Amino acid sequence: MTQINRIYGNNGLNMVRPDQRVNSSDAKPAGAKPQDQVEFSPAAEQLSRMQQPEMRMDKVEKARQAIADGTYETPDKIAVAVDRLLKDLNAEIDR
Repeated sequence: MTQINRIYGNNGLNMVRPDQRVNSSDAKPAGAKPQDQVEFSPAAEQLSRMQQPEMRMDKVEKARQAIADGTYETPDKIAVAVDRLLKDLNAEIDR
């Protein structure tokens, strides 16, 4: 629990005790934003790899080429995508 020091005197200032001083090497520049950092254990990394589906690079490359050629988006594919989107949205609404 955080300790709250009493205010002594009329000016409201307290002397800094030696155990309250900040080491200058630990001090952050004014305006510096704190940085978050996450580290995963080797077991967590392995589990993550196990849960990821394998990519079929032949299909990925075929899709990339079709996009580059301008032949990927056909009216049939767009209709299927819209139907799937509407189905997913209706499922969310029904929850």
